[in-house]
Amino acid sequence: GGHHALSDLGNIYQTVVNSATKNLEIASDVFDATVDMSFHKPDATELPTWKVDGVIVLAKGTPVTMKELESMAIPYVVVNGPCGQYGSSVVPDDIAGTQAAIKHLIGLGHKRIAYAQPFGPPLKGHSSIRDRHQTYLSELEKNGLKPVDGHENFFEVAEDFINQSVINNGATGILAYGHMGGLNLMQAAHRLNISIPGNLSIICFCDEYAANVMSPGLTFVDMRSEEMGKIAAEKLLKKINDPKNNESEIIKLEEKLVIRNSTARID
Repeated sequence: GGHHALSDLGNIYQTVVNSATKNLEIASDVFDATVDMSFHKPDATELPTWKVDGVIVLAKGTPVTMKELESMAIPYVVVNGPCGQYGSSVVPDDIAGTQAAIKHLIGLGHKRIAYAQPFGPPLKGHSSIRDRHQTYLSELEKNGLKPVDGHENFFEVAEDFINQSVINNGATGILAYGHMGGLNLMQAAHRLNISIPGNLSIICFCDEYAANVMSPGLTFVDMRSEEMGKIAAEKLLKKINDPKNNESEIIKLEEKLVIRNSTARID
């Protein structure tokens, strides 16, 4: 038995998987940790044919998988997504993370703050899409600021977003949904001769690794993926070792704002 990661929604989960697998293997020499990142049809099970002792689900399993986990009473933990009646869930606090990012930009004097949805196909129905966007709107409203046009749209091309939000609508700060968006926006601004952070500040959601490979260093909301993987492994082992304790638990992990070189005071 062991660990079974059910779907890959992006680079951030690689850190979660590595961390969870490492912690499971350190904690026990009884279990084999197996990773499955393959694509599964929505009406198919994602569980292997052999017996598993426990499962870690990334974001969302198919309905068939979740039903099987519950009905077969297999110990499981969902990372960055909701769990059923008998599972546990480890989620980052996207609302508090968004609040910290907006507070940082307002503190630097920004009044025209844009929000960039994920570029390319969105992760339909994931709570992070709703929570980050809604919190962006409510935080601006609390501070007497108006949202910048473009915050509802899913752009395919970063230049289009910069043209609409920055050039046409005067945004001086952008909060981007994810690190690919942050990187695309930074490159697009560079191509359009908009200096970062001189004329435009950018913050994105990502983890330490993704932020380290960008230049200039992006100010980012750290989703703490390594910690999520560690906690998921600990919670799963606890469930496996105590089968009678099948209570559902939601662990909300505080996100941290890490200030680098892509945000600055605006005059």
